[in-house]
Amino acid sequence: MSNIAGILESDSKEVSITKNIGKNTLEKFIIERLRFKSINELISEVKMIGSTEEMMVEYGFIINGVEGFYRIKSNGDLKEEELYYIANKKSSTIFKVSKESVYLNLQVFKDNLYRDELKTQIEKYWGKHTFLAIISNELSTKNVEYVKQRTGNGLMDVFEFFRTFSVICNNGNRGRRAHLGISNDILAHMENGEINSDKIDDLYTLEKILRDFLSSLYSDIKDVFYLIEQTNSPSRKKYKLFLKKLIGGEIRNIDFSLESTGTQKILEIFPAFFESINGATTMIDEMDSGIHDLLVKEIFDNMYDCIKGQLIITTHNTLLMENAPKEYVYIIKISVDGKKSINCITDYSQRTQQNHNLRERYLKGSYEGIPSTSYIEFDSWSDKLLSCTMKKS
Repeated sequence: MSNIAGILESDSKEVSITKNIGKNTLEKFIIERLRFKSINELISEVKMIGSTEEMMVEYGFIINGVEGFYRIKSNGDLKEEELYYIANKKSSTIFKVSKESVYLNLQVFKDNLYRDELKTQIEKYWGKHTFLAIISNELSTKNVEYVKQRTGNGLMDVFEFFRTFSVICNNGNRGRRAHLGISNDILAHMENGEINSDKIDDLYTLEKILRDFLSSLYSDIKDVFYLIEQTNSPSRKKYKLFLKKLIGGEIRNIDFSLESTGTQKILEIFPAFFESINGATTMIDEMDSGIHDLLVKEIFDNMYDCIKGQLIITTHNTLLMENAPKEYVYIIKISVDGKKSINCITDYSQRTQQNHNLRERYLKGSYEGIPSTSYIEFDSWSDKLLSCTMKKS
């Protein structure tokens, strides 16, 4: 069982979200982004506007009961990168790279020639890509066993752990982007796709799961089924998801692509739920966008006891606070001078009793983080805009 305090979105793992993106296509996206998306571009996207101070991002993690961290420092350009975990059964620095020096632990990077090759790669790409991205490219473009035989288990354990992440985040008016660390290919193609004939039972299993899941959320969904057809290849079949919905007093077959934004959003994030239940780490930004508050609450009330990994979401749905264990709830607080901090409910000095309603206390301001507004002069603005319109005419 693994937990992580933070979300990794390294330059080698970030891809634009695309419907029905498959494993091979995903790997292609990763390689393309490695070539054309530099770490400095990513840093410029997340660094505070107008800041001239050094920025440090650290991701703490626990793998198989052992703590480690991945850290990046930047002063506009990439300044330093470090990974700390296990080397030869002892916790130590696996690598620490900067413009001035390169440290690669000899217990991890055991092969002299390969270590020199990696140092050459660092020299060629430093400031453009992280060393973690370089390793990602090595695994994507070379024989995996070749790389594994020349590096220690600690590095591969961390890398494989990072690869299981599912991260879905909003990217302003540029839509959504994601890395989907999906363990089962069929989950990447739930709406439609192709499948080997000998895997058709997997599709029927998914069909039953979606039937139970969606019909429990929507009273008008009476059934879920896949329309399956033969392709030109005798060993391949294509499929498409349909719903049986009660509309106007009649059960009608509805192509899932015609469903509402909220229902499609639920199917989009369903794989992330599945991965967190099965032990992986997933993060969904603004998870409830477009989904009814009560549906989101129902989903989470049934999920809390099932999650074996970690599910991290951002949300404005305060209903989730009613049944959530208090140690799961974090508030983003903005101070009077505009500084932001993230605090767990358990961090606050006032004691939260078992029978206290977290939502009620939050809305009353006990945990801060609530919007602070003033009077909005809509009437005045309306008169001014009307005046402008009249002058123009």
